[in-house]
Amino acid sequence: SPILSNIVLHEFDIFCDNIPPTAPSAPASLAPSLPLTDHGEQIVATVNQQPITLIELERALERYPSIPSGAYDAYFTQELEKLIQQALINQLAQTYQISVHASEVDAEYQTMRQIMPDQTAWEAWLRDNRFLNERDFWLTTLDLLTASRLQEYILSGLSQATIPQLKARHILVDSYEQAVIAYNRLQAGEDFAVVAQALSLDPINDLGIDGGWFTADELIVPELAQVALQQAIGAYSQPIETALGWHIVQTLDQSSRPALPEELASAQALAFESWLQQQINQAHIERYIE
Repeated sequence: SPILSNIVLHEFDIFCDNIPPTAPSAPASLAPSLPLTDHGEQIVATVNQQPITLIELERALERYPSIPSGAYDAYFTQELEKLIQQALINQLAQTYQISVHASEVDAEYQTMRQIMPDQTAWEAWLRDNRFLNERDFWLTTLDLLTASRLQEYILSGLSQATIPQLKARHILVDSYEQAVIAYNRLQAGEDFAVVAQALSLDPINDLGIDGGWFTADELIVPELAQVALQQAIGAYSQPIETALGWHIVQTLDQSSRPALPEELASAQALAFESWLQQQINQAHIERYIE
């Protein structure tokens, strides 16, 4: 099915709305000494020497009908990072000889137009999805298709998608003070099971069923799994607060398993995200404005 009917309607708002809950009150300060392109346009960043101009960034910000008072810097920074990521994606697509023909973008355009009953509804949909105009929709569609093709290409070269799993246990108490007491006893050399038996509100303590393997989404509080996955086997965490209380988590073992069919899309998205972050870390990115 056409990518835009699946992506734009359900994901474009998420892509645009991931604004931090708090932000500096002062607007970003545009330095008059920004470097210039050969055409005299101010450059806000470069990605492997490819410039991103202030004009491009301003157009991205124009997609928002209004920006909450005090949040301009957050929007500014987020849109700049999106432009940097997309520029790198386009460069990587070229490297891997991935291209999207104009006719493919036109096909997506026609599909979306046919969904709309009339021109008024189409223009309203463009506004609701924060497109400046039809050209903006066309260019965004090109970027989305390019990113999708790159993801397909990279994932085709990866092994079977896997899900991290682990064995871990915890000590659960109802206050930070109790958690510190438990932590200090562990630091003094007491066995984890002994401290858990003495202090933990959870009589089982194993996070997996019968001490078995589990994944993050199997826990009531998945953040405990994330903490355990970041630790060495045998290590235990400092006190962590969740909705259930205060925890100290010990990692017992780590592994991975093939993703189930219903987990595959999420696992592939995470795999591509991890790969892309590596490319970002390796790229030469300069930001001339913060």
